Amino acid sequence: MEIKHREMAPSVHPDADVASTAVLSGQVSVGAGSCVLHGAVLTADGGPVEVGANSVIMEHAVLRGTPRHRLVVGNHVLAGPNSYLTGCQVDDEVFIATGAMVFNGARMGRASSVALGGAVHIGCLEEAGGFLPFVFGADPAAGRGEQMRTALRRYTAMLAREHRDDE
Repeated sequence: MEIKHREMAPSVHPDADVASTAVLSGQVSVGAGSCVLHGAVLTADGGPVEVGANSVIMEHAVLRGTPRHRLVVGNHVLAGPNSYLTGCQVDDEVFIATGAMVFNGARMGRASSVALGGAVHIGCLEEAGGFLPFVFGADPAAGRGEQMRTALRRYTAMLAREHRDDE
């Protein structure tokens, strides 16, 4: 569902896939090859929300911009089910696990991750690290960026195949 809010309408790249039960409200943009899954809410009721290319916003994730901090999600990012991101910056190739929270003014650096139920507190910086070989079978010898790109290429392709015939 797309909602026009304060005269701003969501913008979804034609190559992106947004589930019919997801909600995009206001100044929200979703980049090429990205997937927004069922029940996710991307709301710009306080500030803009930007999702880059080839990212996956999983079921029931909530992404919210704030008046002071826009929410920016880079390329090749996975925001897990029930994750909560508000007014933060998430650089490229980041993994945000199920139930994790990233708060106002926080920044997830390139190729960083936050674990199951973890939190990146207000104004904090999270550096690189992670567990993609265990979650997605990525090559453990590859660099973190390559692991994330490989995982997200596989995952977005699988989601596109699985939902190609949805009505």
